[in-house]
Formats: sequence, C-alpha cells, structure tokens
Amino acid sequence: MAGNDSTDVIIEIVGPLPPSGSRMVFKGLSTPEPLLEFEDGTTFVGEFQEVVGTMMVFSEEREISTGDTPAESAMEDTIIRKGEPRKTTLECIQDKKIVFKRK
Repeated sequence: MAGNDSTDVIIEIVGPLPPSGSRMVFKGLSTPEPLLEFEDGTTFVGEFQEVVGTMMVFSEEREISTGDTPAESAMEDTIIRKGEPRKTTLECIQDKKIVFKRK
C-alpha cells in the first residue's frame, strides 16, 4: 500500500527470556544487528537470516462464547480437531527472519 511505512517481521528469540509481561523495545531494525531490549536490562542482538521454505502467518476468526474470558478462549484455540473447519486470513509471507541471541 502506498505511503505505508510498516513492515511485517518474523522474530526468533534464543535463550531464556525475562518474566512474561515484561516490556520490550526493538532498536535498529533497519541495521544489520538490531537490538531487543527488555525493561530489566536484558539485551538480545539480532541477525537477519533466510528461512527454510516460506513462513506464512495467519490470523483466525472465531466467536467467543459469552461466558469465556479471553484467556479461556486462547487456550481453546490450542486444540485443533481433525477436520474442523477454521476461517483464517493470510497476514503475511516472509522468507527472512531476525534471530535474537542474548548479548
């Protein structure tokens, strides 16, 4: 889309992570070695790599039951029953990713 400055990025993080819910900041995504910094000071250095094959990212539309909390609904999504139809949307196709390793 013309005028759109956003880019989809696939990331892989290698190594132990700070606690769930920690805030993080990406720096230098347009450089050869981008950084991923967490609020506790943990820093990961990234490297662009080609993926084997093609990575495709999908989103799924589904109805949330009136009694479900978002967390319960997310847990239900981890169970995929054979032959169960799902409506999905292709969000992006990538042939590169950034692999972040602890500094």
